[in-house]
Amino acid sequence: DIASAEKRESDLTDSITELNGRLGSGKVELARVEQAVKDGAADSSKATTVRGKEAEAYAQRKSDLETAIENLDRAIGVLGKLESDNLRDRASAAEETKLLTVAAGVRHALGLYTRLPAAKADVSDTVKSFFGNPNAWVQMHSKTDSPHKGTYKTQSDAVLGMIKDMHDSFQRDLEDLLAEEKKAISQFKNLMITKAKDQKMLQASLSKLTSQTASDDADLAADTKERKDTQDQLKEDRAFLDTTKTTCKTRAAEWSERSRLRTEELTGMQEALTILSEGESQDRKSVV
Repeated sequence: DIASAEKRESDLTDSITELNGRLGSGKVELARVEQAVKDGAADSSKATTVRGKEAEAYAQRKSDLETAIENLDRAIGVLGKLESDNLRDRASAAEETKLLTVAAGVRHALGLYTRLPAAKADVSDTVKSFFGNPNAWVQMHSKTDSPHKGTYKTQSDAVLGMIKDMHDSFQRDLEDLLAEEKKAISQFKNLMITKAKDQKMLQASLSKLTSQTASDDADLAADTKERKDTQDQLKEDRAFLDTTKTTCKTRAAEWSERSRLRTEELTGMQEALTILSEGESQDRKSVV
């Protein structure tokens, strides 16, 4: 029993040492994975927030460009029609109203145009100056030829051309914006898919590590208790063995002494019987 318990104590000590080492590294890895899960969730949340802001900026930019394009479309239509109409000395009230309306839209578009990287300052200044007096589009001389008519016609054609260029710039920017947003949405979806996969793997690893750590903790507690119980039993068994050995030695010594004394007694009794037997024989001879 003692030999078996000593072997069990040694095995338990090895197991406890291994479990302590595994728990030490396992808890460090568990903490790392837990932090990775938190960081992953925070990154996903941050990416979602950033994408939301980008989407808001995109929606605002898209709305601005579409409004500018719409205003310039209207201005090009109105101004082109006025140029194609018969020229008069002054504009009618309806024409002035249209001019004032498109002028406001063009000024709004100009504000957006000036923020473009490729914006041309001379275009902005010329159009802004020209639309400072929208009625100038129809303040022409009579149908008779006039020295001013050709000059004005050239100027109006130039401004209308600038407005068309602005319109084309906004249209290109809108197309680029739509393409960029489509690409950003695709990249965000791919990022979220990747993040979800990473989180799934991390969660699986976290679950496995948590389960393994709990199992190792339970095994360590069980082995530690069993080793203590084994050590306590060993202590009792060794004490019992020592006591038994001492008792056996005492009993053996006592038995040896008793055997010696009995042997001496038996020897003495044999000698006495021999003497008595010899004396009885001589007495019989005398009688005869």
